[in-house]
Amino acid sequence: MLQLLLAPVYKLAGLGLIQGRALMAFFGLLTVILTFYTARLLFNHSIALLATGFIAVENLLFLASRTIRAEIVVTFFTLLAVYLFLLAVKRKSNLFFLLSG
Repeated sequence: MLQLLLAPVYKLAGLGLIQGRALMAFFGLLTVILTFYTARLLFNHSIALLATGFIAVENLLFLASRTIRAEIVVTFFTLLAVYLFLLAVKRKSNLFFLLSG
């Protein structure tokens, strides 16, 4: 899946290390944002801000966002599946159950 995500970036911006790292940094940013929404769904706004702060300065997430490897993409999509599942349970929506996998 990582190659399928990198291919359009390389096609648009050219082949290079910076382009691949930019995509990984983007997924790292999305992971931090999704952490906020997941924590807010589970707890409250202040806990969500605290969780977001912790994940934003977490060293392994930072290192995974710097390298062109699948870890950060897997982390994002796993967290997205958890968020959609929690949303499905809360709203009792079959669509969100289906999207969560």
